[in-house]
Amino acid sequence: ADRIVAAAAKAGVVCASGHLERAVFRAMGLLDIPERPLLLESIRNGPPGPRSLDVSVVLDLMIHDLDLALVLAAGDAVTVEAEGALVLNDRLDQVRAEATFEGGFTAIFESSRVAPARERRMRVVYPSGEVRIDFVTRAFVNTTPFQLNAEFQDTVAGKDPLGASLRAFLAAVRGETDRPLATAAEGAKALDLALAVEQAVGN
Repeated sequence: ADRIVAAAAKAGVVCASGHLERAVFRAMGLLDIPERPLLLESIRNGPPGPRSLDVSVVLDLMIHDLDLALVLAAGDAVTVEAEGALVLNDRLDQVRAEATFEGGFTAIFESSRVAPARERRMRVVYPSGEVRIDFVTRAFVNTTPFQLNAEFQDTVAGKDPLGASLRAFLAAVRGETDRPLATAAEGAKALDLALAVEQAVGN
């Protein structure tokens, strides 16, 4: 990842990372809240499947929420604690992690790819209130004073985050915007945190 970032910088080209969830959270308005959050709780579980078994659940599923935590924190993680289990093979299949960031923001992550059913929920606590989202049932609660789009899943970006990410990349390449949805450097930073979680588990 570091070599990719360096090569892109040397060549002076746009290099993006595929963190498609940013398109979803931008459509929701979550990335525009002017307060720094105090706490993030994220659950991303799913039943066993054939994809991405060559990497851990941290790199397969949890990394999307790690990236979001880094965006919301606007700082680095100072402590990482985690526990996990191997179920299908020699890769971590379920992990629970907690990271504390500069400024005191805490993020708690739970990811599993051996769960009995799909479960994807998120809670973000701010000084003025909290946001709770169930991405499966589409339940949406916002007690902050900031206006968010509860129907974000019906937006163009919510329906097709891959397309939104690619459009943002092309716009950056054309010089229409100053950056893609997620830069390669941001992808490398999320990878650093994911590897820190794996190391904390002892894998």
